[in-house]
Amino acid sequence: TFRNTVFYRILILKMKVFTLTAVFALFPMLLAQTLAAEKTYKMVGTEYPPFTFTDPATGTPAGFAVDLAKAMCTKSARTVSVELHPWKRAESMLAANPGTIAFMARTEAREHQYRWIGPVYPRRSYLWALASSNRAEQARKGELGTLTVSVVRGYASLDELRKTGIAERNISEATDDAQNLKKLLAGRVDLIHANDLVLAWKLRAEGIPPETLVALFDITSPDSNEYYFGIHRNADDTEVSLLQNALDNLRQSGEFDRLLAAYPIILRQGTQGAVK
Repeated sequence: TFRNTVFYRILILKMKVFTLTAVFALFPMLLAQTLAAEKTYKMVGTEYPPFTFTDPATGTPAGFAVDLAKAMCTKSARTVSVELHPWKRAESMLAANPGTIAFMARTEAREHQYRWIGPVYPRRSYLWALASSNRAEQARKGELGTLTVSVVRGYASLDELRKTGIAERNISEATDDAQNLKKLLAGRVDLIHANDLVLAWKLRAEGIPPETLVALFDITSPDSNEYYFGIHRNADDTEVSLLQNALDNLRQSGEFDRLLAAYPIILRQGTQGAVK
């Protein structure tokens, strides 16, 4: 029969050789695509200027933390894409993918949820009131527990807030810092939580004089006084080391300070009277 002929056997052998040749030819391309995918990160965050925000001129993510993450990835021969969402959604995305990073406060509660790259920048967490209100006097009298306060949903400051003596029933949540500020200005709450830099940026953007608000309390936890980049806890050790080394090199070269200088709002102001 035909299957038993020498011609058939030679034909089958040639087909096998052709198949193997094709596989070997495609292998470098497949390997290159795989390696390229491994070198791409996604950075997620929320509207938290001047660190992460949507540039109104371009509609794209911007901010000091965005610039720094891009510089770190470039130095590590990696690429990064950036997406901004409400913080709770950003947290979910961070937890779902080992190739995801986020700029955030490093806290005891988060310590084992992520790997850490940093520190990036000092962090302070304050409770603010309208300067025209009598909330400062109430706070000095120890009546803090009767005041209502708003905090952005999912922020590390929520845990800090619970340690101040404010009743749980008096804590409300906002989608982002912009909504938080609006609630205070509208008189819907007595106090808001805000980072001083973020609040300064918001006030300037809205044309609101800085003296409109007063910082009453510094509620920063001792274990949470620095911002870091958090990365998925299953991230590869080599990748974490590469990004950490890149950050360290950017500091040593002066590039870190040059990136920071693009955001002159990063100046601490208006918090001298805040009580720790």
